[in-house]
Amino acid sequence: REPWRDAAILDSHIYISSFHLVVVDITDSSHPLLTTELHLVQLYESITIYGNYLFSVATSEYSRGEIRVWDLSNPDVPKEVYYQYSWDWPEFRNMVIAGQYAYLGDNKGAVVMDISDPASPRQVATWNFGIQVVIDQYAYTGSQIWDISDPTKPVAVRSDSPLPPLYYNFYHGPYAVVAGDFIYLPQGNDL
Repeated sequence: REPWRDAAILDSHIYISSFHLVVVDITDSSHPLLTTELHLVQLYESITIYGNYLFSVATSEYSRGEIRVWDLSNPDVPKEVYYQYSWDWPEFRNMVIAGQYAYLGDNKGAVVMDISDPASPRQVATWNFGIQVVIDQYAYTGSQIWDISDPTKPVAVRSDSPLPPLYYNFYHGPYAVVAGDFIYLPQGNDL
C-alpha cells in the first residue's frame, strides 16, 4: 500500500488520502473500522474538510492540477460531486481553505476558487506566488505578506516578512501550522 499523504477528521470519521481515499470510522476508538477504500488514479497530496465536503488536490502525469470534491452526507460512503483538472494551473501540492475561498497551489503559484457552493467551485483568480498560510485577509508566502481581502486583486503589503522562505517537501507541500497568534514553520529540520 502507498504511504498516506494527508488526513482530515469530521465527527467520528478519518479521511486519508494517497492513491486511495480511505474512510475509517472511529466511533469506537479502540476498534477503528475501515468502511470505504476508493481507488484514485492520482496521488492526492492534500485534503481539507469544508462543512460537509472533503476537498482533495493532486498533481499528476495527466495534468498539473486536479481538484475533487466529495459530499460527506453519508460519512461512510463519500460521493464525488466535482472533478476538474487543467494543464494551465500550477502544480497542486497544497490547499488552504479560508472563508469561502480555496487556495490551491505550490511555491510557484496558486489558483483561487470560490467554494461558496462546494459542489460547484468556481475559479476566480490565478496568482504567480504560492502561499503557506491564510489568516483573516492575509496570505503569507514566506517572503511576503499579501492582503487578499479581494482575492482577485492581491496586494503585497510587506516584502520583508519575518517568515522563512517557502519550504516544500517534494511529497507533502509546505508544512505550516497555525496555533493562536503563531505560525509554526519548519526550516530544514528546524522549527
